[in-house]
Amino acid sequence: MALALDIDSAARQLRIQGDPPDDLADYVAAAIAVIERHTGETMATTSAQYVAVTPPVWTIALPQVPVRSVGSVTNDLGQTWESTDVSVSENGVLRALSTPFRGEMTVTYTAGYGDAPPANYVLAGLIIVQHLWESRRGSMPLASSDLEGAYDPRLAYAIPNRAIELLGSEAPGGFA
Repeated sequence: MALALDIDSAARQLRIQGDPPDDLADYVAAAIAVIERHTGETMATTSAQYVAVTPPVWTIALPQVPVRSVGSVTNDLGQTWESTDVSVSENGVLRALSTPFRGEMTVTYTAGYGDAPPANYVLAGLIIVQHLWESRRGSMPLASSDLEGAYDPRLAYAIPNRAIELLGSEAPGGFA
C-alpha cells in the first residue's frame, strides 16, 4: 500500500473513529503547504507555465519541481523547441540541445509528486498534522509557575523537530 498524505491517512494517524471532522482537510492542506515551503518541491501533480526573458542561454531553471514532463517550449520570436530539442531533469533544469533559448520564453510543463510522494514527506506531513491537531487550542503553558496555564504564542511551533529531520534539513541547533 502506497503512503499518501490525505484525509484518510490523517484520520488514521489521529485515531479518529468514523467520519473525519470537516476541518481535518484544512490541517492536511496546511501540512502540505509547510512541506512545499520547506522543501521547495510540489506535492500534488500540477500543470505550470513559466515565462522568462532570457539572453541566449542553454539552460532555464523551472521554479516548480520535481518536473515530470515538458509540454511546450516557445518564444516570442516564433521559435518552438520540440521534445527532441530539449532535455529536462527532475530538479527543473531545462536544457536546449540544439538551439539556445532566447527572447521571452514560455515553458508549459507538469510538476509534482502526485500519487507517489516520498515516504519521508508523507510521514513528516502526518507528524505535522498530528502536532497541529493536538495543539489547536493553543494550550502550551509558559514554563513559569507564576503564569500557570497562560498561553504565549512565542512558545508554539508548527513543525516538530522529527518532521524537520524527515524533510531532510537539520533541526535547529542546541547545546551538546
